[in-house]
Amino acid sequence: MKKTLIIVLCLVISLSIVACGGAKKEAADSGPSFEIAYSSSGSAPSEGAYRDQAAAEEGKNIVGDLDNRKIIQNAELNIDVENLEEIIKEIERQVAMVGGFLAESNTGRYSTDSAWANMVLRVPASEFQEFVAFLEEKGTVKNRRVYMDDVTTQFIDLEARLRVLKAEEESILGILNKASRVEDVLNIRKELRIIRSEIEVLEGELKYLSNMVAFSTIRVYLQQVKVSETRIDPTGFSGVWQKGISAFTKNVNSMISLASNIIVFLIGSIPVLIPLGIAGFGLWHLKKRKKKNQTSI
Repeated sequence: MKKTLIIVLCLVISLSIVACGGAKKEAADSGPSFEIAYSSSGSAPSEGAYRDQAAAEEGKNIVGDLDNRKIIQNAELNIDVENLEEIIKEIERQVAMVGGFLAESNTGRYSTDSAWANMVLRVPASEFQEFVAFLEEKGTVKNRRVYMDDVTTQFIDLEARLRVLKAEEESILGILNKASRVEDVLNIRKELRIIRSEIEVLEGELKYLSNMVAFSTIRVYLQQVKVSETRIDPTGFSGVWQKGISAFTKNVNSMISLASNIIVFLIGSIPVLIPLGIAGFGLWHLKKRKKKNQTSI
């Protein structure tokens, strides 16, 4: 009886050990697959991943080819000139000639002989260096700053994100075509509007960057200075005829204004002048009559 009990206990213990070992092995086999599934579904691609993915798909280095980099060129110049008005006209003509445009222009005067101009120019990127050299020849450069902004990475990121959003838009449109319930259609269209607004924002940013890359920005401040006394300045005769006509017209207008003021004064003084005239005439008449009486005596 005791032997039978001992045998039964041994069998129970053996089965328990085998069962525990199988459970541990099953848990060990299933654990890694759970972690892999979790890690693959829980991570979201970052914005930088768009750039890496796009470069990998196109077979390019994400650093990019130096010849194809997106560079924004900028320049700031402070120049002293002797004939400000003529220099401004030359700059405007040259900007139009190279295919650029004048984005902003401000002029002013400190005094009769001192004037200034502040101009913002947009010129094609291919004409940037030559145009800066053209401006520097117009006078004495007091300050010069040229700097570049590399926006290649921004371009790649924006283009990759735009491709992802457009692919998602096409996918949603396919789902929308298959939807039959009104509630589903409304929800899908809502998501579609969100995606399209994001696409428009990215396209706007790309358009802005493309414009900044295609047209360089040059900010130039012009300061007029007096002509050196050691040389003759023939430009001093420029505009003599116009200045003479202007002075003549100014003097004629002054005389007309003076005459009109006198006439206005006389008309306004009539109520006072009439009594004074009558009184004066009476005094004169009395004086004349008195003189006549004295003569007759």
